[in-house]
Amino acid sequence: MGVAIDSIDVAGGGVSIRASPLSVSASCPTCGDTSERVHSRYERTVADAAIGNRPSRLVLRVRRFLCSSTACDRRTFAEQIDGVTTRYARRTAWSKTYPAAARRLAQYRDPRDAPRELRPEVRGDSRGVQTVWKMVQFSAIAKPMDW
Repeated sequence: MGVAIDSIDVAGGGVSIRASPLSVSASCPTCGDTSERVHSRYERTVADAAIGNRPSRLVLRVRRFLCSSTACDRRTFAEQIDGVTTRYARRTAWSKTYPAAARRLAQYRDPRDAPRELRPEVRGDSRGVQTVWKMVQFSAIAKPMDW
């Protein structure tokens, strides 16, 4: 289902994007049952594609769910966000496809003009998204970097 951007901070030579998942449930990786019962929450940090030659990281507020199946050996599991995270990954899937996507995004002057599937969902103040958008448009494309 994706993520909603909570905040974007441009400081210290890098870009930090805080986001939360939009889904209300997740599927157990062992048995496949869907659960809405949240066990706990934690922050997961993954390296993302560089933006304007600045390293970026995605800080996700993810949840651990309780498996609803009594037959399943797994008690809890962490949610994975399709197209963004995979188990044990330190980089986003986006960081691998960034150059092509950045070229597609850079053709739009405003994020509202982009097709819906390319537009980030924003919570609160949208100035941070505008800043990142300008950095994508007017900067050279760089490789993903670690923090």
